[in-house]
Amino acid sequence: MINRVTMAFILFIISLLFVNGCATEQFSQSKTRSQVFYTKTDDNWKLALRRFNGGSEKKPVILCHGLNYNDRFYTLASFVNLPEYLALNGYDVWVISLRGSGSSTKWVYKLAERAFDSYGIYHMVEDENWISVGLNGLSLLYKMANDQYVNLTINPFYSNWVLDDYSFHDVPAVIKFVKEKTGKDSVFWVGHSMGGIIMLSYLIKHPDAGKDIKALVTVGAQLTMTPGNNVIDEYIRQLQFLRLLELSGKKIKMDEAKKVLRETSDDLFFYPPNRDSYIANALNSIGTDTPAIGVLGQYLELIASGELKTFDNSFNFARNADKITVPYLIMGGSKDSLAPPSVQYYLDNNVSSDDKKLVIIGSEYGFSTDYGHDDSLISRPAAQEVYPIILQWLDNHSGE
Repeated sequence: MINRVTMAFILFIISLLFVNGCATEQFSQSKTRSQVFYTKTDDNWKLALRRFNGGSEKKPVILCHGLNYNDRFYTLASFVNLPEYLALNGYDVWVISLRGSGSSTKWVYKLAERAFDSYGIYHMVEDENWISVGLNGLSLLYKMANDQYVNLTINPFYSNWVLDDYSFHDVPAVIKFVKEKTGKDSVFWVGHSMGGIIMLSYLIKHPDAGKDIKALVTVGAQLTMTPGNNVIDEYIRQLQFLRLLELSGKKIKMDEAKKVLRETSDDLFFYPPNRDSYIANALNSIGTDTPAIGVLGQYLELIASGELKTFDNSFNFARNADKITVPYLIMGGSKDSLAPPSVQYYLDNNVSSDDKKLVIIGSEYGFSTDYGHDDSLISRPAAQEVYPIILQWLDNHSGE
């Protein structure tokens, strides 16, 4: 006779296999057909890339999410879907999940949590409570799909990393893979927030890599910050606290911390008139992954000193911005609390690109509304006003 623990484990494994089998069809809000690919970094992390409109003759476009997010940031709804917008305009679009997020290699405390869910369902089967079995079974599968249970690990090696790992391991691995898959000699890179920061860091430390970047677009990226920003400092520390709870497996406290964090992030990252409740709920439900302690530590140093440095403080990225020479579209929201216009002006004044353009997205600069950090890309106004600017920049730099 199979004991209860064994049965619960079997139910859990069956559910895990089911979700893994369905993972290639992520439930994002896209009409354009997409396909998932995987590549490995030189330090053995597996990265997920979702491709839209494969086979285009145009240069491939890589979209990279920011801190605390994953690839779903870009596909939360049909009316704010930058990958689909670019794909429908003829581009071969690759949306990546950095290490520790989405379907990329991820150390997941939730494995144990979901296993306990399976054990509870087993008790319902034993009691022949079939309605509860059905409802709770569907709930378990939905939770596991939300968690993107692909490429999971319980190896503690994968529980921590730093911002530099994104820049010096993930970025080159993604560029190399996309170039090989498409046969193109260079790519476009579009990065939101940290997704732009890691490309800036990569180019600063590897100036010769500029030949791989046809043109760069960042929205809400930065190499500097006004020192002592208490609001941002508090938010990063809340994320740090949540990550520590995840590492310790304290589920009840995790749920409480997530609630506080969500309230903070909604206020911090959206300009209120642009905040769509559907988008905000979807973002908090399926678009987020908690960053590592090492990454958050590097952000705290940026907040304290005002300048981005390597994790060991041996190199200052902000003071070497002149190493960046690629064609560069710098964008930022006029009401962005994390990366305000001042840090965008710093980029514009310090990068050495001959071909560069600064766009502050706000009503004072000819837009219909002001913009915050996230709604610069995931809001209805952004789909109407920001997406066309990005498309025009790509089109203008698509010539061989």
